[in-house]
Amino acid sequence: MQDTSKLIMDDKHNFLYRLFFQMPLNWTTKKPFVSWSTMGWTAHTANPLGIGPKAIFLIAVALVVVAVGPMGAAEHDEVGVPAESGTVSQADPPPDQVAFPLLRQIHKAAVVRRGMFKGSAVLAKIFPGAVIRVQRKGASRHCPNGWMERQSGGYVCSKFLHPTEASDPHPAPRDRPDLLQGLDRIKVIRRNTNLYRTKRSLRRKRPYLQLLEDSTLVVQRSFLQDATRYYETRGGWYVEAEGTEVLPLPPRELGIDIDPHRTTPLGAIVVTERAPVFSTPDDRGEPIDSLNRWEAIYTPPGHPLEVVDGFVRLAVGRYARDRDLARVRPKRRLRRIGLQERWLAVDVREQLVHAYEGDTLVRVMPCSTGKRGNTKPGRYRIQWKRRMQTMQLKKGRIRVEDVQWVMYYHRQDSIAIHSAYWHNNFGRRHSHGCVNLPPNDARFVFEWTTPYVQAEDSERFPAPGEPGSRVIVFKD
Repeated sequence: MQDTSKLIMDDKHNFLYRLFFQMPLNWTTKKPFVSWSTMGWTAHTANPLGIGPKAIFLIAVALVVVAVGPMGAAEHDEVGVPAESGTVSQADPPPDQVAFPLLRQIHKAAVVRRGMFKGSAVLAKIFPGAVIRVQRKGASRHCPNGWMERQSGGYVCSKFLHPTEASDPHPAPRDRPDLLQGLDRIKVIRRNTNLYRTKRSLRRKRPYLQLLEDSTLVVQRSFLQDATRYYETRGGWYVEAEGTEVLPLPPRELGIDIDPHRTTPLGAIVVTERAPVFSTPDDRGEPIDSLNRWEAIYTPPGHPLEVVDGFVRLAVGRYARDRDLARVRPKRRLRRIGLQERWLAVDVREQLVHAYEGDTLVRVMPCSTGKRGNTKPGRYRIQWKRRMQTMQLKKGRIRVEDVQWVMYYHRQDSIAIHSAYWHNNFGRRHSHGCVNLPPNDARFVFEWTTPYVQAEDSERFPAPGEPGSRVIVFKD
């Protein structure tokens, strides 16, 4: 609490002096009732009330005591004990809410920039419906309503934001990880299957386009119209049920985490159902055993799996065909890759994705690359991340809806690492050129690599100081 005596006995620029001695005027002479003199306090000759300077001084003291008294009491708790300094009341908000007190909803696809000007680098995009925590910043020519600094980094122009009654930040509805749970997936198996954009075009039999084989859609319901069955997709499109088939659910996760304390390294993953095991490197005899699909095979330390005439020697008198296994071939770290840097190695020959942190192998995941050999070897970086995307080929006639966890590393050829719900052929070549992973494995890579994606980000881009993780695609 401020010292009252110091407040009162200050010089003539003091607040009380201006309030009590300069403001009250004699309406006849337009002069103050009391003036300042170098000899002390003196009353002006034109004082109609006859109030002396001492009386005015005492009135001022009384008013200050009355005004400051409640504020002094506020520094004590209910029982009159002074509040302890450095403690936070249970009603106080968390520090992050104090620094970023505002919650705003995205009403139009918003761009998150590195700085508060239009030419600044784009860090992310956020789709409508997301709620973010922000604080106000200054305005600029390109954002006259003012910029908002985002709690998770970057600046958003307030023209993209609306007030909201939400109590916590959350992603846009279309970016929820569980968005596709409980929905069926269908695959087009008949050429020229009609796809309709609206219910009106469906009634008029005017298709938007005709889909080719290998198109896959996510549907939320089926219905009959004019004795014909149709599916309604999650995005509100309509497709003829005839010429499609419901897809079985693929495995959610196939990746194997590498235990750094395990003495026997991971040697291979079985990719064939009931892979036969032979006593000699020859499959013309009767199998002596079989291996389950996705079974992990570990090897003795310092003894990698040996390949003999197309067979892998598992142990003495136990051989499996090389084509039934995906062998783990560790990739050596490049000199330019840091000792703690996270990077990926895509083994096109063995159809495996390795996740490394420096020299340490963290996780191995079966994948599917281009079936025509069009997943090109090379050294790349992740250039663009998207939580969900509908992919199209052949002018949209091959349509693959709601692909999650998309990470482009070769944007020129539209090659990305992403999830695949339309097949269970991991460990074999199957895609149009991208690197397919089971959904949970793709999510792991999406969240584990850089640039790191914030909870509300729909898309994320590399930035100075946070480049995309390296992707090394190799065959030999």
